[in-house]
Amino acid sequence: GGGGTAPAGREGSIARASAALRDALVTVDFFRPFSIDGETGMRYRGTGVVLDAAAGLVAVDRNTVTSTLGDASLTLGGRVTVAARVEYVHPLHNFALLRYDPACVPADVRVSAAKLAPRPLPPGAEVVIVGLKSGLNEDIDASRRVDFVCRRTRVANSGWIKLPLPNPPRFQVYNAETLGLEVAPPVDGGVLASDDGTVAALWVSCAYQPAPNQLASVFRGLPIELVARVADKLIADEAPPPWRSIGATLEPISLAAAR
Repeated sequence: GGGGTAPAGREGSIARASAALRDALVTVDFFRPFSIDGETGMRYRGTGVVLDAAAGLVAVDRNTVTSTLGDASLTLGGRVTVAARVEYVHPLHNFALLRYDPACVPADVRVSAAKLAPRPLPPGAEVVIVGLKSGLNEDIDASRRVDFVCRRTRVANSGWIKLPLPNPPRFQVYNAETLGLEVAPPVDGGVLASDDGTVAALWVSCAYQPAPNQLASVFRGLPIELVARVADKLIADEAPPPWRSIGATLEPISLAAAR
């Protein structure tokens, strides 16, 4: 009897990306005891990606971990939940970094770090979206099964997105180049990867207010180099790089409008 053959084509790329990232994605739960910074929610859930398994460093979007004030926990492999602390929240870009103690993870639970590979993703570029889908209801029923999702798609657009100004003021994505997909399966978050599973972008939830007293979100791809700049410093036990901003929201306009 001969051995099996590796799957080819699209199925093969999905299988490779799935194998590389299945143990690198974690479910992130965040609870805040009271409202702060214009945020009214108390409980949040999303998907994080392990950046360094030995250091216990995980990246997640700011619509899951909204601030440093709150309790965070990670579910690894759908089998064990460990406590985490909020290590860093970026003041402008839509990501936060958590840290957990690797010693708290049982030996039979596999956790691996995603391999980051920053690269341009122009419209039309093929990517594999890999994420977790919990199917939660409004009460955040933690007993519901979390599904692993892996699908091939293409980048539809890359650029700045215009969102309504929030009232009251709260964090919102602005002054950032993000990615949209032609087809995006419903997930709690995840990554955009190459066929071999190397990560080029985080797939993040961007919260906004379509109308007063209403909240909504849209998913976009956040280039992984923005995360890597900070994560590399924290993994090396160094201070995160300083962030300088003029505190203004900039909007691209056409040459015709500028005239």
